[in-house]
Amino acid sequence: MFEAPGELAGQEAEIIAGIVTELESTFAGTGIIFTTVEPTADTEYSTIYIGGTNAPFWNFGVFGGLAEKVDVGNRDADDAAFVFSNDLLAFSVSSAPDRLTESMLHEAGHLLGYAHEDSGPPDAPILSHVAEGTAEIAWNGAPTQVGIGETANFPVKIRLTGVSASGPYTLTRLGLYEYDGALYSTIKEFDDQYSIPSQNTWHTHTFTNVRLSDYESDGVGEVYGFVRISDNNGWSTDPSDYTPELQVTIGSPALSVSTSSLSFGSSSTTKTFTVRNSGSGTLSYAISDNKPWLSVSPTSGSSTGESDTISVTVNRSALPSGVNHTGRVTIDPSHGSNRYVDVSVTEPAPTISKVTPTSSSVTVNIGESPRFRVSTADGGSDLDRIEWRLTGAATYSDTDQVSGSSDSAEDFNDYVGNYTFDKAGNYTLTATVYDDSGDTDSVSGRLR
Repeated sequence: MFEAPGELAGQEAEIIAGIVTELESTFAGTGIIFTTVEPTADTEYSTIYIGGTNAPFWNFGVFGGLAEKVDVGNRDADDAAFVFSNDLLAFSVSSAPDRLTESMLHEAGHLLGYAHEDSGPPDAPILSHVAEGTAEIAWNGAPTQVGIGETANFPVKIRLTGVSASGPYTLTRLGLYEYDGALYSTIKEFDDQYSIPSQNTWHTHTFTNVRLSDYESDGVGEVYGFVRISDNNGWSTDPSDYTPELQVTIGSPALSVSTSSLSFGSSSTTKTFTVRNSGSGTLSYAISDNKPWLSVSPTSGSSTGESDTISVTVNRSALPSGVNHTGRVTIDPSHGSNRYVDVSVTEPAPTISKVTPTSSSVTVNIGESPRFRVSTADGGSDLDRIEWRLTGAATYSDTDQVSGSSDSAEDFNDYVGNYTFDKAGNYTLTATVYDDSGDTDSVSGRLR
């Protein structure tokens, strides 16, 4: 059944009436009558059926219509032809009536004995001529997702095979179309504007700057490419082909970040996180930090769905005084709101170790004044002081201010007033170091 598409829906009777008028004008003076009313049973007539698609004949080529045969002399009064209106009207509503009329004239001509020029004997099978040569069109890396309002390129490859005439060959029609489930929309369409130099070789073309969301606001767009190529034989029906349906997801890009925080502890200097576009289309982004001791790499990028790795580096030598530090990395996307990764850094505590004497247990004779030395190192914050404490048979304590020192060696004897061990017994000597953040470390040695 013939159904007109889009804004032509409901105008089927007017369209058919216009076609009949054109047929009568073309074949005026031949005695042929065209009617939309089925004749009586005792009347001989040929029939042209309008509707449907050429799917059953795809093995032979792509056709707007087919006649049962070229009926030379119109000797078969019961022959038939088909005009595939669903295919002819699929891609351009504005030219729909003209395309239908052209195909009806073409197939009516075959039923009345008219053959294509240079098509051979009149009684040759019509398919052998209409379908000479094969046109092919296929996708050549077209996108499967695009953002709303985003433009994209749709590349195709085109090939012609099996024609007898030499090239170049004109692309009599090259088009890109979107189907919304009920109607085809023409995105780009070119008639006789491009050509290919030879057959048997794939040739490429790219439909550029296509904003698919103009045709499908959100969801999935069904996109087709179409080509019809001149076989240079002067026949009215050239080989043609459609691409397979390409489903393209249409939506907004969306930023996804693998973590919201990074902890560097007391020793790490580099950590990573990932960003990606979990939506459609292309997402661009810029990355920044807010501390002089913090850096990120790279500082910008884009994602069409792949995960991009971002490195965050802490320059520990540039950390200010204090033991705990925080910073923030900001990801600013081209679509949507900013996302953040919070950075935390902990400075290590100072360390202290006894250097001399090396033993943890030292024997001291009565009357002696031994020397003891400790080595200290800050953990990132400046050292503040060392506290010394002697306990046991006698008790003594002292404090050594070492503010600003990052590496210091101190002698116990210097801070005990040349203390002389004059009482036998067991003693414990403890040195404790403090940094300006309040962290501590200590070392002890036993004396006897």
